[in-house]
Amino acid sequence: IVATNIIQKGSYNNTFQISKALSLSIDVAEEAKRVFGYFGDDSSPHLAEVMSLASFPLFDEAKSLLFSFERKYNIEIQKVVISGGGALPKGIINILSKFLEKKIILLEPFSQFSLPENVREKSKEISSKYSIAIGLSLKNFFN
Repeated sequence: IVATNIIQKGSYNNTFQISKALSLSIDVAEEAKRVFGYFGDDSSPHLAEVMSLASFPLFDEAKSLLFSFERKYNIEIQKVVISGGGALPKGIINILSKFLEKKIILLEPFSQFSLPENVREKSKEISSKYSIAIGLSLKNFFN
């Protein structure tokens, strides 16, 4: 690891902004974010726009960190790996890829495990939510 950074913005900002802008409860806003994501919904045409605008500060800070890292170490970053619950909204890979001008990959923590097919499919749906917890729980297992 060469450098680490913590961005003090996250997916909850999207939920809050959706709730506020579309006059929805936090629970309904969170569900809309998860179900429709950056693609939006015909019944709520402004959802995608609100999500994109709410994501701008997070994406902008990530872009700034990437460019700073590239300048400091004189390298070009080719791809960015995203994980966690904030990486789950539909369309995030496309919108983030365009914004950062990088290839975006969703971390699949179970991809290296041998799992029965029915479990593998379910793990793809939920694994990103638990990727950090999985890594921490396996940390001592492999040491």
